[in-house]
Amino acid sequence: MKALLKKTLCIISSAIMLCGASAIPANAKDPTFRPELNLPELIVDVGRKPLCLGYYLNSYNFEITPSETAIIEAKTDRSLPFGKVAEYQWYKDGKAIKGATLSAYPATEAGKYYCEITERDREFQTMEIATTTTTTKSIGLRPVGTRTTTAAMQKQTIDIGQRLTPVTTTAESMKISSVKKFTTGEATVKTVPELTIKSQSYCQDLKYNTQLYVNPTGGSGTYYYTWTDANGNWVGNTQKLSVASVGTYKCEVRDSKGRKVASGPIYVEYSEMILNYGIINGWVYDFDFEQSDKNDATIDVTVEVKGGGTGKYKYNWQRLVGDKWVDMDWHSATLTVRKDEVKDHESRYYDEYIGGNRYWMQHMLYNDYRCQVSSLNCKGEVVGTTNTATIQINSLLERYIGYKPY
Repeated sequence: MKALLKKTLCIISSAIMLCGASAIPANAKDPTFRPELNLPELIVDVGRKPLCLGYYLNSYNFEITPSETAIIEAKTDRSLPFGKVAEYQWYKDGKAIKGATLSAYPATEAGKYYCEITERDREFQTMEIATTTTTTKSIGLRPVGTRTTTAAMQKQTIDIGQRLTPVTTTAESMKISSVKKFTTGEATVKTVPELTIKSQSYCQDLKYNTQLYVNPTGGSGTYYYTWTDANGNWVGNTQKLSVASVGTYKCEVRDSKGRKVASGPIYVEYSEMILNYGIINGWVYDFDFEQSDKNDATIDVTVEVKGGGTGKYKYNWQRLVGDKWVDMDWHSATLTVRKDEVKDHESRYYDEYIGGNRYWMQHMLYNDYRCQVSSLNCKGEVVGTTNTATIQINSLLERYIGYKPY
């Protein structure tokens, strides 16, 4: 029985030794040698691509951000033999990971990972190690009979000995399974910060060679840039972009692993302005209250930006008091002035020639105003300021004929 058992196990061991021996010739001189794989994989030359008859990983270097998962997969280039199953066990930093028994493992932490694969029969094979063994067993039959002699009429007991009866026994059957084990190479998982935009342009005043920029951080490797305008048209692929027209721009940044992040909108605006001011849209610098107007009569003066500017404006009306411009705390585009407020200055002047040395004379009070218009960027910051010319509002007291000396 021992001899038969030994012979059977030797056949199985030889199969395993044969697989291991096949991998021995793979070395640095062999063009099909793959040093990143951990033997006992069997490597054969099938032309352009080496065929691995063991197990390897889909990658040996992973970089993940805190929100990502590295899918590490144990793979093989061969088909699993008929009737065989593969069992997987993953390890991290040399320790088995509980419950990690699938062909792929989702790694979310930095570390070194590898997998042990066991190939075994789908069902155990039943084999009888011994058939039959013949032994002898003695059975005592003593005494088995008597006889009487006639001479002395004495009884004698006759011992006819023992009977040897053959007994057949059968050994118990044993269940065995052929097993192959493989270990993959080791994959390194590293963690990197999330890909984000650390800083960027936000509001830019359009000038000669205005430059926009984005400053990414995190992610992996080299950054790649894609600039687009408000209509989605491509306008550049560098970290800094020179623009020559107003508009809204943005930049998408991609790292070497394909991660993407987009900047916020970047506004390019024109702060310089051309102003139009007067009653509604007229180009009038002087406004008059008639003598017949009541004291509560009003005049509205409106300021408009006719050219340039960012489209967002701030208004600050001022009044000339003495020789200084004083803020009025009036911040609308339209200034409303009452007749009875016009009293800062007094004047008399010759208005219309009648003949000889006679003229119509104007006697009136007047105030001087101006408006400071500021162009605001997208943050509400002042990027340019322009003042109107002096706007005079007159209140006529009387008109009479006067004489102008020669």
